[in-house]
Amino acid sequence: MACTKTEDCMGTGFVCRMNMCACTADVPDVCGSGAEGACVNKKSDPDHCGDCTTKCDAGATCVAGACTKKPVELLAPSCTAKEADATHHNGPSMRLAISGANIYWSEPGATPATGKIRSMPLAGGAAVDIATAQTNPGEIVADDKGVYWVADGNLMKKALPFVAGAPEVLKAAADIVPTVSTPPVTDKKILGIAVRAGKLYYSSGHDVHQISTDKAVTADIIVGIAVNYDDPATIKGEPHGVAVNDTMLAWTDVGDRNGVEADDILAESATPLTDKTGYVELAQSVGGLGFEIAVDATYAYWTDGGRFVRNKLTAATPVPDPAIMESPKSSVITAFAITATNVYAGNADGLILRHSLTPPAEGMDPVEPEAIARDQKGATSVVTDGVKIYWATGDCGIRSTDL
Repeated sequence: MACTKTEDCMGTGFVCRMNMCACTADVPDVCGSGAEGACVNKKSDPDHCGDCTTKCDAGATCVAGACTKKPVELLAPSCTAKEADATHHNGPSMRLAISGANIYWSEPGATPATGKIRSMPLAGGAAVDIATAQTNPGEIVADDKGVYWVADGNLMKKALPFVAGAPEVLKAAADIVPTVSTPPVTDKKILGIAVRAGKLYYSSGHDVHQISTDKAVTADIIVGIAVNYDDPATIKGEPHGVAVNDTMLAWTDVGDRNGVEADDILAESATPLTDKTGYVELAQSVGGLGFEIAVDATYAYWTDGGRFVRNKLTAATPVPDPAIMESPKSSVITAFAITATNVYAGNADGLILRHSLTPPAEGMDPVEPEAIARDQKGATSVVTDGVKIYWATGDCGIRSTDL
């Protein structure tokens, strides 16, 4: 169509270029004609995938001109969708954990005191209530001994095999003894948790604590403290997300420090303000540090707004590798999980993304992530069993797809 300005062009997506209506490089293909014409990208448009007439199933995406599989729904949505906020996790939202052949989740209720902890087999089946009448249940982890979660700021447990009865309070916020700081810690609610080798790690105030998964073992050891080692050294900041491997502890510090830190989980310094043994600062946020953090044997991984980042757990400086992945349109990454080779992440635009864990070569921009699901309403939690990826949607549903 001839034109003198873009407004002369009918249809959708056309621009006037050299007196002719044309498509742009990001949407180079034309479907339809006249007023019904549209510029599309047949390689990535789920409504015109591979050709002008193929429309992908609901939730599926178009990758290289072919539709991905439709996500499998394990649990139908059960709450009103909320705006996902990975930075602050405002309000209760569903979190997931996997152990053995089961998936577990914390499910917010219609009112604060009507939350639940539930489970179902990964192979599919009916959902089972593990605990009811939980106040604002949130972070959840599981192992072969039981399920552990945070509710009303306390650390709760239900041991395997599950039997009728109320869960036990493994650690009450009121019983936590914080480090000495100025001003003193008054809000002692538990924020983040992790479990490994019969030990639970929880963050509260400025500290990360280690306790046994067995309540009969009463020892509670502070194994990490948020410290600003700038002159003068000061206990400062609030650990939130917590992750551990066999020898190291890492946490996101979204308080005054606003960074990512790691420490040796096997030794507690008697003088934490002067002894930096085992302590490293992995990064300083550029404005959107998320709560979640993951570790493998070498690296810690976290999100900063729409960026997915890593640094070595033994890093000498808080300068992480170049961003491994950048979310499309810089949409905030709301949740993620890692495998040995890939990261799977949800963003605030409702996409589920897949990307290699390898960062770009020096001087190169990150490779665009692959969208493997869409319209997921801002995933609030992502987990994997090594075969499939599972996520909780912003409206309290659970879906999965193959890795």
